[in-house]
Amino acid sequence: MKSLSAVILALFSSLFGISCILDAEPTNAGDPTGEAQQQFPIVSFSRKDFPFGTIVKDDGKDEGGGWQEAKANLPFSKLHNLRPVRRWTCSFRVGMPLRTQRMGRIRPNRAAMLSIGIAEDVARRMNYNLPEGIFCSRFIDEMRATFKSKYPRLGATVMRP
Repeated sequence: MKSLSAVILALFSSLFGISCILDAEPTNAGDPTGEAQQQFPIVSFSRKDFPFGTIVKDDGKDEGGGWQEAKANLPFSKLHNLRPVRRWTCSFRVGMPLRTQRMGRIRPNRAAMLSIGIAEDVARRMNYNLPEGIFCSRFIDEMRATFKSKYPRLGATVMRP
């Protein structure tokens, strides 16, 4: 019974401690309580956010071919205590081949899943304190760079609308 009480007390203490950190007021002294108030962005996109369609059909003659694009309009929110205090959207296009030598055929669902992975990775690293226009411009640039870094032979690109 003593060990159960100790576990409950430890659990309560840790939860209470976390609650206090999240609700901490920033100070001017530069101590870390203001940093604890920053929250990680909640990022979750879906295949519906990347509706890929064929722009150029694959003729099947070369090692790769065809081209597909998706027009995306992703929603973003700056949160404070898990409540949105500002919302905006970033519009852009993602394009990639229908078929590559290394990755084979890239169906629209696969193209969307690749785009989701890149978009979520980039969105988690973004500075949500930036003005909307600068945020979107940097988001697009970072998505383009991340596609090239993660899938160097895919030939995907991210473009402004």
